[in-house]
Amino acid sequence: MVAKECSISCLQKYRKFSESIHLDLRALALFRIFAGAVILCDLAFRYHDLEAHYTNHGVIPLKFLKELWRNNFAFSFHAWNGSADWQRLLFFIAGLFAVSFTLGFKTKISHFATWLLMLSLHSRNSQILFGADTVMRVILFWSLFLPLAEKLSIDSWIKKTPPRTMKISNAATFAFLFQMALIYFFAGFAKIHPVWYREMSGLQNALNLEQYATPLGQTLVILPTLLKILTFATFCLELVAPFLFFFWFKNSLFRTMSVFLLILFHAATALAFSLGIFPFICSAALIAILPSSFFGIDSDSKDYFSGNLTQPLKLFIYATCFYVLIFNISNLKFEWKLPFAAQQFAHLTGLKQRWNLFAPYPDKQSGWFIIEGKNRVGETLTVYDPNTAFLHLPTRANIYKDARWIKYFMELRQDRNQKQRMHFARFVCRQWNRQHSSDEQLIRVSIYSKFRDTTTVYGGYEVKLAVEQDCGRHQN
Repeated sequence: MVAKECSISCLQKYRKFSESIHLDLRALALFRIFAGAVILCDLAFRYHDLEAHYTNHGVIPLKFLKELWRNNFAFSFHAWNGSADWQRLLFFIAGLFAVSFTLGFKTKISHFATWLLMLSLHSRNSQILFGADTVMRVILFWSLFLPLAEKLSIDSWIKKTPPRTMKISNAATFAFLFQMALIYFFAGFAKIHPVWYREMSGLQNALNLEQYATPLGQTLVILPTLLKILTFATFCLELVAPFLFFFWFKNSLFRTMSVFLLILFHAATALAFSLGIFPFICSAALIAILPSSFFGIDSDSKDYFSGNLTQPLKLFIYATCFYVLIFNISNLKFEWKLPFAAQQFAHLTGLKQRWNLFAPYPDKQSGWFIIEGKNRVGETLTVYDPNTAFLHLPTRANIYKDARWIKYFMELRQDRNQKQRMHFARFVCRQWNRQHSSDEQLIRVSIYSKFRDTTTVYGGYEVKLAVEQDCGRHQN
């Protein structure tokens, strides 16, 4: 009798756990469609700067790329050749696989190929990567183990056999939810600083950064009380929402509530900050974890996908979850760090991650770069400042062209990247001289940083020489 009661109790606990980690096939299908659309948009945006970011005539030629890789394990099909034609071919192939993935045609193959080509693309130029790229990599990795094509796909239409249940609950669903929880929890944990929970000035400080704030975001600076409320709400939401993903009591209700609050949060950040595809890929990932009750079904969870997960694969998934947890902990400000050799698995799989946007506090330096050049007849020209459109970089209304150029220039600002500044100066030489006649061509380029301290109310801009470079043989 006691054994029977114990068995019943264990079964009930297992069902509650299964319910708390379940995903819905329709939610996964919507995730596939929205994530695929974001990937296609990302490829289109990147294509506009294909030569600048991915060729030998750009800011990171292959020879310099090998130096950046150093001892890290890295691979890139895009690094097999430095020509623009090779990059165009790979972009075209990636686009075909992304379309196939979005439509749900040969989904497993197109999914794996999309993930692999994304790893390759990211390895080719890590200087322009930011949080959105990390989110994209990790959710594509974990969703490799999930059935994304059971609904709203060409594959499901061809198969014509409907799934017996819309709910799935197994190691793969746990891993996807666990990764989503890590993203928000460690983003909140990294913000444990007085500017977020005591002074509550985090958002106001972030909106003072001209390189990130949109025109709408800049107008919010005149509402300090509202920004204080939103700052503390952001801090609390990122720390609490991940636990609601797994909350056993009324899981469907609390998970749905947390998903919509986070999507609303991302919509607000998209309006206030220039964060590229970050709000959109995060929202697509959040759609994947909507519970079945959102679609009108709230039956007991069934292990629909477990038949396709072998025991070794389950062990691999759980072990990788533990590894990712340790990797995130090692990014915190502790003396202990994950051994260098152990970090290489994260490089190989694209699971390398760090969630520290505006953390522990927003950057205190705001500004841009100015480029001057001396031409063959001895004239000093303003090659670029926020009033020009050369290279299609910043304007006064939008200091940088997009989030990737923001990230690149913020990296360029760091003193450790002096060699990167040199390669950018050479890129400027090539671009300018290609578009101008002989007398107007540059023989020397000077790049200045123009930044101000946002913590000082009346602080002016400080202009510093970042790099000087003779054009010479680098003009072709």
